[in-house]
Amino acid sequence: MSKFVFKRKGADSELPLSIGPELANMKIRICTDGYPETGALYYEGTVRKFIIERQPHPTLISLLPQLLTEAGFTYQPSTEKLRIERIDG
Repeated sequence: MSKFVFKRKGADSELPLSIGPELANMKIRICTDGYPETGALYYEGTVRKFIIERQPHPTLISLLPQLLTEAGFTYQPSTEKLRIERIDG
């Protein structure tokens, strides 16, 4: 009889060490200035899911711990300026 080992999709072992459990479970929104009236929404969900599914640039990953003390910050990967904000509640 063979044994199977199931790996949970999005396991914490796939997250960088700088992303602890509190940050991994935090809900975030990534959008452009002016959202929801004139801006665009790029992502809304947990930090864990964002990192595992979207595989963002390491620079953005290193900035995410700021959300533990701040409500949000801006990030400019190219010509477009993005707003990364914590969703409370």
